[in-house]
Amino acid sequence: MTFEEEIAARCFKFEEEFKMNKLGFFLLKKNDMKAIEMSEVEKQFFFGPIDDSNVFSRGMGYYQPGISPQMLKKIKKNIEIATEQKNKTILYALNEYLLNHASVIWYNLNYNQRMENRDIVPRMYQQLMLTAGNIFNMISGDICCKCPDWDFLLYIVENVRIDEEYFRVPECDNKVEIIKEICWLIHSGVTDEIDGILFPMCGSLNLMIFASILLKKKFYPINLGFHDQLNRKMEIFSEIIPKKTNILVLDDNIGSGDTIRECRKRLEKLGCNTVTRVCEIPWDVFSKINNFDVIRNALDMPSPKENFRNLSKKIFIQRMKAASYEKIYQADHMFINSDAEIEEMNRRILFLKEANAFSEMQLGNMQSELEFYVKTYRMRGQYV
Repeated sequence: MTFEEEIAARCFKFEEEFKMNKLGFFLLKKNDMKAIEMSEVEKQFFFGPIDDSNVFSRGMGYYQPGISPQMLKKIKKNIEIATEQKNKTILYALNEYLLNHASVIWYNLNYNQRMENRDIVPRMYQQLMLTAGNIFNMISGDICCKCPDWDFLLYIVENVRIDEEYFRVPECDNKVEIIKEICWLIHSGVTDEIDGILFPMCGSLNLMIFASILLKKKFYPINLGFHDQLNRKMEIFSEIIPKKTNILVLDDNIGSGDTIRECRKRLEKLGCNTVTRVCEIPWDVFSKINNFDVIRNALDMPSPKENFRNLSKKIFIQRMKAASYEKIYQADHMFINSDAEIEEMNRRILFLKEANAFSEMQLGNMQSELEFYVKTYRMRGQYV
């Protein structure tokens, strides 16, 4: 078994062990929460209560950008306790919480801060890689966690203002699915043929973070996207990406295809050979696109792995942000929304086994897929 096959197998094992759903939630037992040094109010902020026995691994606080010094100190203290007790579920949940909020800070530092703050961007990214490395270790079977630079993070949260207007929680937020995607890319052979990877921000932010710890490639975060009309589409590719290089464009999902097409257009002006890929395709894209025109025209390596409908995901996250946990309940380790209109939308989406089946199919059919794509899109100066 190759390295990437071994890691992918461990991802499936982790999902099954902790009954993780498609969004990346899993269940914690309330007994595991007893050692956590937080008030009940704080616990409900970090972890979403379900019933007398279970809580969500994420709570309303996960989806509210910004972290206070007090919250950071709580995370630090309880990571230390969970490390001592070797409590993997608590360690995963707290590291994931820290990674999400540290990512928001990095994004704001990189794109929306005054120039005097730009010199700390690389140091902040190191903290992202360290925290993501802790999560990766737990998924791959190692409970060992490295300590982030708590003093540096405390300085950041005390001195950097987060502007929520210019950030949205990345839709691609299931860390296990992200690692499986990177394993697939390694196995496909495409990562051997490229010089660097372009990540449209901020949807592919988590993809870039985990690629940073698994791939030795140049990474180009590009603040370009057509899902909104905020501070995007301004970066000049020629100032960031070397001419006549082989570039993989990796995004989280596809809607209209405008972002992927614009990336290709700008790269080809630089004489770059470009391969495009999204790791998930929303079901509503499948249903609304006639003859898959957008997917066929925009993507060189389309994914067979289907994703949440974006609207369904947004509604689900809104419920979490509002702490409307009573609207979400757990049954037979499958997360189902109790609101009738959302349940109808998500009827096929929120079931663990069905959600994972696409990933297993992707892994199982990897050999035939990679033979086709590597043969067709192997870069030798031009496409075959």
